[in-house]
Amino acid sequence: MRKRLLFALLCFAIIFGFTIPISPMAHASPGTIYVPDNYPSIQAAVNAASPGDTIIVRAGNYYGNVHLNKQLTLVGENLPVIDANGSGSPMTLEADGCAVDGFKVRNSGGGFVAQESAGIKVISNNNRLTNNIALNNWYGIYLYYSNGNALDRNNTSNNSLEGIRLVASNNNNLANNTSNSNIYLSNPNTEGAGILLLGSNYNTLDSNVANSNHWFGIQLRKWALTTTCDHNQLVHNTANHWGRMSIVEELTSWIPVTTMSHTTISPLMAFLELN
Repeated sequence: MRKRLLFALLCFAIIFGFTIPISPMAHASPGTIYVPDNYPSIQAAVNAASPGDTIIVRAGNYYGNVHLNKQLTLVGENLPVIDANGSGSPMTLEADGCAVDGFKVRNSGGGFVAQESAGIKVISNNNRLTNNIALNNWYGIYLYYSNGNALDRNNTSNNSLEGIRLVASNNNNLANNTSNSNIYLSNPNTEGAGILLLGSNYNTLDSNVANSNHWFGIQLRKWALTTTCDHNQLVHNTANHWGRMSIVEELTSWIPVTTMSHTTISPLMAFLELN
């Protein structure tokens, strides 16, 4: 009897074109992934994550290279270590809108120009880096053609060249960072700095400390004849030098367009180098 009733209802639906409504699948809300609880490595967690997810990394040592190729938030518990073991960058931000908080990144490789390695290398836009430590890398934090980022309360000391390096990167905000003792010991004639802005415009440096670096505390310079390094603001920064000078600005005209206020410079005042 029940079978005949179901068959009759099915025929009725087919004849009169009735359909059973099916609710569309709800959009998945951002999730949280734990390393190593859910995945043994940070990169495995990144590969499994969806854009917008948060990855929480427990304390410990993690070896290799992490590539953030989607919009994610990475949070370190008790300063987990990412060690590149001398090859590539411990962490590379390839997707826009990532946030990285509370990691120690170390032992990057070297390289030249676009292939240069760093503790954290950023080749995307609108990211936020906070409370990270970058040491014993080629560069501490390296922004390459990267705009609209915020770097806050990072420590980028004891790296081979610059602690923080910006190349062709605009509209970034660097605040409350410490970038000391970045000294290239294998070649004393190589320029290095606590913070370098190379061909980068409209950046704000506020309340950073760049002391005891190899040649410069904070350096602003053009990159090539067709580039500029203009309209940057330096406020409440502290810089001194170990080998050459505190703050150097290289411009192509006699009109300094970088503003500097409430900045402590020791032992030399700001130095303007004209090309």
